Amino acid sequence: MNLADTLNRRLRELAADFSADTGKIRTYVDLMMTVMGRGLVAISRFDGRVRREMQGFPVGFRFEMIALPDGPSTRLRVNIGGEFEPDDSAARPDLSIQFKHLRHAFTVLSFREGTVRAFANNRMVVDGDIAYAMRMVRILNRLQSVILPDGVARLAVKRFEPVEGKGGLALKIYGDVLAMSLKGAQP
Repeated sequence: MNLADTLNRRLRELAADFSADTGKIRTYVDLMMTVMGRGLVAISRFDGRVRREMQGFPVGFRFEMIALPDGPSTRLRVNIGGEFEPDDSAARPDLSIQFKHLRHAFTVLSFREGTVRAFANNRMVVDGDIAYAMRMVRILNRLQSVILPDGVARLAVKRFEPVEGKGGLALKIYGDVLAMSLKGAQP
């Protein structure tokens, strides 16, 4: 059994432990939304590939990912420097990726089902321009490829590409996520 199979089996076991406890699921999804939001802020600062993708978003562009109906979420906007920053406004987002249920969000965020598969299985909805959604998925895939161990990233990303200089970039992102956490910044 290879590392990816071992990780996948262990993730499924952990997910089964959580599946009966909605409180644990909500806590996990909330934590993952927070880490993902802060990770997107950080990677938009440090990664040239993501910065090039970000050029396709106008200044002020608002992005939201949420578990419906009132679950955890992350909200970001593009600042004048072309980077993501937390968005605490009540303004309607330009792009919203919505999981139809908290458990659907958990399935994706625990790497048991990829984003593309979840969309195909009608577990999520995209509200906004499809071109922006495709750009955002590429950015999310890049973030996961950088910050996750390769075995886990292969489960999360449909077309995993090894990242050159991954260790240093991942350390910068994790350092920035930690700094935001210590400051209490909300994505």
